[in-house]
Amino acid sequence: MRKTLPVGLLGAGLFLTLAGACGGGAGITSPTPGTRSTVSLTIVRSASLIPANADSAFVKVWGGATDVVVPTAIPAPGASNVVSIDVPPGSNYSIEIVAFHDIHDGIRVALAGGEVSNLTFNPGTNSETVPVAPWAFTVAGPDTIQSGVPAAYTWTVTEGPTDLFTTVVEVHSQLGLNMPDDHFNVTGNGTTATATFNVPALANDSTLYLAFSYFVDDSRFHTVSTSFAADMPYAPLPPIARPVKAAAAQVTINFDENRQRMGSSWSTRLGRGER
Repeated sequence: MRKTLPVGLLGAGLFLTLAGACGGGAGITSPTPGTRSTVSLTIVRSASLIPANADSAFVKVWGGATDVVVPTAIPAPGASNVVSIDVPPGSNYSIEIVAFHDIHDGIRVALAGGEVSNLTFNPGTNSETVPVAPWAFTVAGPDTIQSGVPAAYTWTVTEGPTDLFTTVVEVHSQLGLNMPDDHFNVTGNGTTATATFNVPALANDSTLYLAFSYFVDDSRFHTVSTSFAADMPYAPLPPIARPVKAAAAQVTINFDENRQRMGSSWSTRLGRGER
């Protein structure tokens, strides 16, 4: 299990533009054997979109026998930096970027990702734009939880690259504002995962806060970490909130052998056919 700090993420956008001309189309000369293509990425940050604590990124360019990953810093708002990657000319290339925050001791939190595929790189410089944004997701399950009754929720990633995820999903939950965070792992398929929450019977109404985190495959980015997970945005509490209803009151009536309610001055009679 990993332990992370809460991450606030209202929306993010990171655009990486590769300078030059992008292959394919009439008038393009076939690559000369032995020449190289340069993928030159200009990283621009929007102050209003990219989360402030996303300080680093992995840029992965791959296709065929080529698989290159370059770590880079995400610049401050209004600034930019350039990452250049040399690859052989060819087609069927892909570019993937994951923006993340280093917490401490090798723990990383992925905050946004982006991927473009089916690219052709020609000799010289090549251009492509890779939009990077937080993962969008949906949650299916009961709108209200009855305390004392298990509640299952299914979380599905609907936007953003998912081929960088493993099948391990960490689930966070918090019952009410003052209870500690509870977390456990479930197995997903890289896109969808289901978790069941066993809320105890409560005397008063409350709220259950939920969050899910898919773990990122370190080997995909040629790196090693203590933990590398894509947190669905939450701060200061997980973003998914469901009201929890108090357990229904129970009234137990005991009858003595004369069918009188014990402790009461009135009696009840069983109707015909009742036991």
